[in-house]
Amino acid sequence: MDILFYLAGICLIHQVIFALVLFLKRANSRANRMLALFMLIFGGVHLDDMLILSGMAWKYHFVNEAAHFLFLFLGPLYLRYTEYMTGIRVRWRKRAWLHILPFTAGAMYVLYLAFLPENKIQEFYADVRTRPPAIHLLLNFFTGLQMGVYLVWSLRLVKRYNLRIRHRSYYHELNLRWLGVLTVWLLLVCYVIAPVLLVWADTNAVALYAFQPVMTTAIYLFLLYRSVNFPGNAYEQELIRQEEREKIRRDIHDEIGSGLSRIALLSEAAKAGKSDASRLMAGIAEQNRKLALSLRRFVDTLGRKERPE
Repeated sequence: MDILFYLAGICLIHQVIFALVLFLKRANSRANRMLALFMLIFGGVHLDDMLILSGMAWKYHFVNEAAHFLFLFLGPLYLRYTEYMTGIRVRWRKRAWLHILPFTAGAMYVLYLAFLPENKIQEFYADVRTRPPAIHLLLNFFTGLQMGVYLVWSLRLVKRYNLRIRHRSYYHELNLRWLGVLTVWLLLVCYVIAPVLLVWADTNAVALYAFQPVMTTAIYLFLLYRSVNFPGNAYEQELIRQEEREKIRRDIHDEIGSGLSRIALLSEAAKAGKSDASRLMAGIAEQNRKLALSLRRFVDTLGRKERPE
């Protein structure tokens, strides 16, 4: 138990430091703030584990209640993080019931413990160390299912994003395959590993307290490397603008250049008197009109590309 206590403490310290790094990082700041909150909630779970393992949880039982309630925010925060990473908007209001309904289970858990007498709270947390009560396991199982829904949603956003940029020159630099792999791993945790551990915890809670630090350490180390080094959606937009400018430059060179060459040829023919002058002048006027329309179109296109998203 002492080893598990110190392991949870080390994870808590690392995740708080990681969250601070993310809050201070300017590039891709919105996504990093969501990820920082995601990791801080995981840190709260480790704080709760430390209190349980030390036998002090019953004195500070509000930490356990807050941790389990905040755990329900992990799914929405992860989806929000994915939304900012991909730049694909999520219609949150359209499925408001899906976001609100799970919190009723967390509220019931908080109310259940709030009305227990002190001696019952001591008994409850004494059981949590060795064999978690049914309500504790049920809430953890429900929370895992709820997070899984958001992970599937996030995985769909990542696939859409990768499909959208797969033909871009910067695909290898900005693809989010790593986020897809992480999301699949988290789905495996929610729907396979966690349920097995919750069943196992019914007879041996040590397995649950040992797995949580190992899992979160692997997640935060992976995310620390990827999130800090990923340039973000704003960088992608800048690359897109650069590509569009290059395309417009080529189009101007080809279309305007050929038009000017045509005018030069017609002018030379008119000077030499090789053909009907009125027909040549009409051709020059037509080329001028086409060039003016092309320039206007290029200017309008460039103006739209330069406007902020």
